Amino acid sequence: MRGINVCFFGGNVGNEPNLKHLASGTPVVSFSLAMSEKRKGDSGETETVEWVRVVCFSNLAEICSKHLGKGDAALVIGKLRTREFEKDGEKKRYTEVIADRVHFLTKKKEREEHEPPGFEDEPF
Repeated sequence: MRGINVCFFGGNVGNEPNLKHLASGTPVVSFSLAMSEKRKGDSGETETVEWVRVVCFSNLAEICSKHLGKGDAALVIGKLRTREFEKDGEKKRYTEVIADRVHFLTKKKEREEHEPPGFEDEPF
């Protein structure tokens, strides 16, 4: 059977999206996404936070770099990819989400309340 590689993550952007360009000229942006979960147990309520690295390419990368910021809420739909590389003679693995879609959940008005005066946001 062929597998299905689809994942959905909703959370808050943990860092300013970092726009770069590949050698081919393709735009790529990456950012971390934090998802928190509260649980009640015998010792009270605890909160855990899971982090994933999200990577966007092409037009989606440019849009995210312009309209996403640290702390913004977002829903990411994509697929998991694991890269292998060697560092200091040791093989390492890195799993990240390659985004197909990113839905911006922070409303523009909410975002403006937290931005310094004079900040201008470009419309879509």
